[in-house]
Amino acid sequence: LGLYKVDVKDENSVNACMSQIIKEHKKIDIVIYSVSKPFLYKGIQELEWHDYLEHFEIQVKGMFIAVKALHNLINNNNKIKFICFPHPDEFRDIDQFPHSNKYYCS
Repeated sequence: LGLYKVDVKDENSVNACMSQIIKEHKKIDIVIYSVSKPFLYKGIQELEWHDYLEHFEIQVKGMFIAVKALHNLINNNNKIKFICFPHPDEFRDIDQFPHSNKYYCS
């Protein structure tokens, strides 16, 4: 079991991290993917598309890069479980915002 810090948006960083894990542990059984940037709670008129794109870059592109980095292991009949869930910090300030349809998060 190990925790590793990696820039999930950077393919070289992910590849280096996966190589280090394989070097240390010889295999990977489970990848727990729990990353995000802090949410911005704003009215829809205050949000811009790039506020959402940053989440896609971290969550979707990051997972794509991780799976791609492990492709050779997966192709060699190694079974790897991927578990994805939101990072707890995403919900850290949720209580201070009214629960109404005029607030959106990105």
